[in-house]
Amino acid sequence: MKNLLVAQSGGPTSAINATLAGVVENALSSPSVDRIYGSINGIQGVLTENLIDLKTKLTNVSELDLLCQTPASALGSCRVKLKDPAVCADEYETIISVLRKYNIDCFIYIGGNDSMDTIKKLSDYAILTGQTQKFLGVPKTIDNDLALTDHTPGFGSAAKYIGASTKEVIRDAQGLTYK
Repeated sequence: MKNLLVAQSGGPTSAINATLAGVVENALSSPSVDRIYGSINGIQGVLTENLIDLKTKLTNVSELDLLCQTPASALGSCRVKLKDPAVCADEYETIISVLRKYNIDCFIYIGGNDSMDTIKKLSDYAILTGQTQKFLGVPKTIDNDLALTDHTPGFGSAAKYIGASTKEVIRDAQGLTYK
């Protein structure tokens, strides 16, 4: 069996929790996933070994549905940027040792530009050092500015909010017209 680790990073939105719910739902339905760990406060939680077992926290469909509607970041967030491994390999070795300790085969990181940079650095480091773990970045940004993506979770709701707010301002301004 395999163990999976998921973490969130960047701006807290309901889209980041819906993405987390999707990851957990798919992992729960997979016979090849034994344990699902969540890292508290993104990569910082991995570095400090602050992990929780999500299989015991999210046990049914109604809890996953509620998570989809919950604002903020259920696992917490951080703005920690990993240094270049040529400058500071200690961070990378710490992360790899935590993954080994918990028999984690796959690390999924949900977030924006910095999160995708972090997961790419980890993946590159793992390849260069002969590690077997897989690293997957799941984009989430309201900016919709991630390279090689058409659109990301979070962008649609942000665009809709801006559109609706603009429409409301226009209607208010029209109502204030004096003759």
